[in-house]
Amino acid sequence: NILLIGHADYTGSATKNLELSLERVKSVKEFMKKSGISDLKIFTTSSGDYWPGNNDEKQGKEFNRRVDVILLE
Repeated sequence: NILLIGHADYTGSATKNLELSLERVKSVKEFMKKSGISDLKIFTTSSGDYWPGNNDEKQGKEFNRRVDVILLE
């Protein structure tokens, strides 16, 4: 089983950032499904811009625009 967690930086509104992080998760999930991973094995969630990180610098913002992939037992 796989858990996908979407993230965003805090540029823009919290609502927009939640939408962006959800879209990131959906994209990764679709890629995994097309690669042959069963939809029943992929779990998703989103943190929006809640994840801590340095959003004042370009590198920190880029880090926060991601999807974490966690393998579950």
